[in-house]
Amino acid sequence: MVFHIITNSYFCKMHPELLFKYIDIHSHGLNTQSTDLIRIQNIFYQDFSKTRDEQFYASVGLHPWHTADHSINDQEFIKYITHPRIVAIGEIGLDKIRNVRFDRQVEVLLQQIRLAQEFTNKPLIIHCVKAFAELLAIKKNSNSKQTWIIHGFSGKAGLANQLIQAGFILSFGESLLSASYKHQEAFKATPIEHLFLETDESQIGIEAIYEKAAQLKCLSIHELKKRINQNFQKYFSK
Repeated sequence: MVFHIITNSYFCKMHPELLFKYIDIHSHGLNTQSTDLIRIQNIFYQDFSKTRDEQFYASVGLHPWHTADHSINDQEFIKYITHPRIVAIGEIGLDKIRNVRFDRQVEVLLQQIRLAQEFTNKPLIIHCVKAFAELLAIKKNSNSKQTWIIHGFSGKAGLANQLIQAGFILSFGESLLSASYKHQEAFKATPIEHLFLETDESQIGIEAIYEKAAQLKCLSIHELKKRINQNFQKYFSK
């Protein structure tokens, strides 16, 4: 037994990249996980009752696109967000380019924020398109103690700084692989303590996104994995 402990310790020292997993903070992909990956699987509120009780990390929330056709039952929502495999509430948020009444989106977002604040300390995964001024105002007036994570951020560095100053965490995805200067500059401007990475609906693996992120941050893959693992423990340990 002692021999195994020593051997494993030595192996980890020789291969430090194996100490930390890839963290995929938001995914609509397959539920299965490799041994080197922690994926948070998105589940839409209206689909939660249909999912099997599998052992994987997940988030649940009523997406702003679906607020025209679905409503939230408070007791049902509380049951969902307090489920042991649910580690975050989302994706929830606001989207001005979708043909859904904006006041309805705001109403449902406020309902979910209120219930999350009352019954959990879990982070919020936020979808926001062309509505950051409204989202900033809602956060300021909510007194929410939760961590708010903007998923799939693709704005400019100025907006990134504004959100970070307001206490948001930013999650970047496939857009980092594009040649878009503004995406990459926003990423570079984001302190690593306010950073996550994700695949969302992309068919590209999280490993490729980490590789590009490490290049832009001038870090090794091992160091980037370590820092994002620290963020995961900090913001999801609540």
